[in-house]
Amino acid sequence: MGSLFNFYLPYKDESGNNLSSFDQALAIIAEAQKLISIGSSGVAITYSANYAQTVTIHQTYESGHWNTNTSGANQAAVMQAMESLMGGKYSTLQRRLQIAPITTMTYSDYGGRTHQQVVESDLEYIKFLLDQGWDVLGWQNQSSIPGYAIGGGIATLPREINTLIQTTLAKYAIDYTSDALSEPIKFYHLNKPYGFFSNFAPYPIHLKDRIWPTSEHYFQAQKFVNTPHEEEIRQAKTAREAAEMGRDRRRPLRRDWEIIKDDVMREALYAKFTQHPDLTEKILSTGDLTLIEHTNNDRYWGDGGDGTGLNMLGQLLMETRERIRYDFSSGQ
Repeated sequence: MGSLFNFYLPYKDESGNNLSSFDQALAIIAEAQKLISIGSSGVAITYSANYAQTVTIHQTYESGHWNTNTSGANQAAVMQAMESLMGGKYSTLQRRLQIAPITTMTYSDYGGRTHQQVVESDLEYIKFLLDQGWDVLGWQNQSSIPGYAIGGGIATLPREINTLIQTTLAKYAIDYTSDALSEPIKFYHLNKPYGFFSNFAPYPIHLKDRIWPTSEHYFQAQKFVNTPHEEEIRQAKTAREAAEMGRDRRRPLRRDWEIIKDDVMREALYAKFTQHPDLTEKILSTGDLTLIEHTNNDRYWGDGGDGTGLNMLGQLLMETRERIRYDFSSGQ
């Protein structure tokens, strides 16, 4: 049995310069070589495909060949570079490194099937590979999207199909696991993977008949509910400014704050992750992995940096994830 891995491969370097398709392809090849060297039957990488590409890729492998001749821009260019390298220096990876297409691009004719049926077939093929002992790399190339996102979050899909992809891959990540996949998800900085979990992330929420620029604005403002300070904090230019205003003890903190602060955070998180469909998909894509706000700066909301903190934000995020999962299962 293989494993489904979160494979984070950014398309920009630390200086913000675009990485070439060949540089990205070499990173995929290096990961594949590592996994094969420790016993993997083969390695497949998820790829956001149109229907014609999906058909061609499967026909190529079914005929016993390895070069699908995938071409195009973005991910396609990386796949093209990968196969070019496999045709030369890395020929030992032929038939052991494959593309696992997921048909995310809308198409005029799906061969008599619906788009959802095609995607279900794509996901079944990934399951087949996992059952055969192949490892699958869930390709993520942007820090603002979840670990098993497809196509960098660029493809526009009906919500039900996007949710199908995210939840199925998240389930595979649990069912086909390894020590690496049991690692918790740690987040804190906005510009790092899973930065969208931060309350500073720029996702407005609608609560109390008003729009709050971030969940941080709402949380901090509720310390001074029904006072002018509440609106002043809502108007703060940034989440950091809102946080600083809320922590200013020259403002009169409501007496019951310590009692109700968890409920306020719970309310803000549920609004954030249900009012933005992309965030709904992102949080569900984490499956049952532990979520941890990893910071030295907070021992209540975070883990304290050494794991001894309460990690209350992480706990409430996991609670929110379970609540949203229940909403989906009950048709809400």
